[in-house]
Amino acid sequence: MYTYTIIIPHKNIPDLLQRCINSIPERDDLHIIIVDDNSDEDVVDFDSFPGKNRKNTTIIFNKDGLGAGHARNIGLDAIEDTKWVLFADSDDFFSPYLNEALDKYANATEDLIFFRYNCVFSETLEPSQRDEWTVRQMDSAYINNDYDFVRYKAHAPYCKFIYYPNIIKHHIRFDEVMYANDVMFALKIGNKSENIRLDDNILYTLTERENSLIQIVRKESIDCRYRIAVNTLKYLQRINKDSLHSNLFAYCYKYNQVSIWLAIKCFIKSLYYTPIKFWYRDLSKCVEFYLNSIK
Repeated sequence: MYTYTIIIPHKNIPDLLQRCINSIPERDDLHIIIVDDNSDEDVVDFDSFPGKNRKNTTIIFNKDGLGAGHARNIGLDAIEDTKWVLFADSDDFFSPYLNEALDKYANATEDLIFFRYNCVFSETLEPSQRDEWTVRQMDSAYINNDYDFVRYKAHAPYCKFIYYPNIIKHHIRFDEVMYANDVMFALKIGNKSENIRLDDNILYTLTERENSLIQIVRKESIDCRYRIAVNTLKYLQRINKDSLHSNLFAYCYKYNQVSIWLAIKCFIKSLYYTPIKFWYRDLSKCVEFYLNSIK
């Protein structure tokens, strides 16, 4: 039995995957599962694939090409036996604190442990403003012990030690979509975890680079993210936490980059999906954001 399993989906960025692997200490109690999502042969040298000669490392070459959510589910299915599951994106990397955290929480009794993270540009490692709002909110949550925020608003799977039996018990999986595949997974994990701990140390570095999925702005990507946002609202309504939903009206800004008519359609749909009691709050935030952006 491994104490820890780290799942890393990968596609076409072997150098960055190697950087990610290098940030993970080699330990007998740690298993790495890399799931390659149908990388191109002209980009990746499969004979010298990152992690190939590393101990306690499993590499799965998946030819479905269905995105990171599908790859992560394959990784979950490949777990032999473990206590904690961690996730990393192949273009990100862990901080030196990881090794200390692995020692510290091997016998922890919590279901979910959250850590801080920082953001840098991938090439220069200079500080980036990516995910700035979430980082600020996480800082506030740590100061105020706001467990609701970390449970229901910290949507990324990284920077968490997740108790693996909880995933199995509640049959929690990633959405197999091209964008925002991790949101519902993180939301359900947060809701189903009874005992949570907040660790104040930085465990992970999130990177910003050109051509990543987060940078893509087109109708298909916005549609997918909007559907996920609607699904999270419906889920939060079922558990009486709907005040923590994402602001659907904010997607009008994204749609407006494609077409004004899509933005208008989004506004009408958001009126329909958003409970009336939140109309004023959500619209006010959008107006405030717009006024600040034109100053």
